Amino acid sequence: AGIFGVNNLGTTGFTEKVYDATGKKVVATIIVLDTGMLKKNGDEWATFRDSSIFKLKSPYEVKVFIDKPGEESWKTAAEFILLHELGHVLNVGSKLLPFWDDTPAMDWNRYPFFMISWQPGLTIAPRDAHKYPFRQNLKFYRDEKMENSQIPVVYSALADSTFPSLYAMRDFSDDFAESFANYVREKKFGRAPMTIEVRKNGQLIQTIPSCFSTPRCATKASQIESLWH
Repeated sequence: AGIFGVNNLGTTGFTEKVYDATGKKVVATIIVLDTGMLKKNGDEWATFRDSSIFKLKSPYEVKVFIDKPGEESWKTAAEFILLHELGHVLNVGSKLLPFWDDTPAMDWNRYPFFMISWQPGLTIAPRDAHKYPFRQNLKFYRDEKMENSQIPVVYSALADSTFPSLYAMRDFSDDFAESFANYVREKKFGRAPMTIEVRKNGQLIQTIPSCFSTPRCATKASQIESLWH
């Protein structure tokens, strides 16, 4: 139904369903963006998003790269953010997974994307959830921060997961939106793949390549490719 820009949203953006007068039938979606976030280039915005969950003190820091070197632009951030939100729009009707406020069917196997990285239950959690004990502390854009010393632990777990980014670990809906945005940028638009660097006292200690340039996201790539067609 539209894309709306506002100030001080408290997050980069969100997508919501629009219902008819009965309140039962979904007839459209809307996207809302924080225009203040669009003043950063791609690398600045992506780094800001991940860094927002950690206490920014020494010795560790994280850098996230989505711009092509020498072509840094706010347009890169805007494109990624819009693709993420369009992933939520597609989520509404794709049947690959339930939307975040749906009441899913009992047969979870009907949601093939969901079943890649998530397990149903009283509390929906990632598969092998014990590998991500920090997940409940991923408070993006909040005052609550994780300890700086957790940075290498968190990104080592990410590098060994089926998630394209830390933001994708929040819930299955953001997992799909992040996967869609990263896959389309990298494989369809030829943009720079998301690359993450962890540094200690300024020295590079870990590089995490794009999820879609490694086998760990192959199943998600296959499903998004089918959806793209």
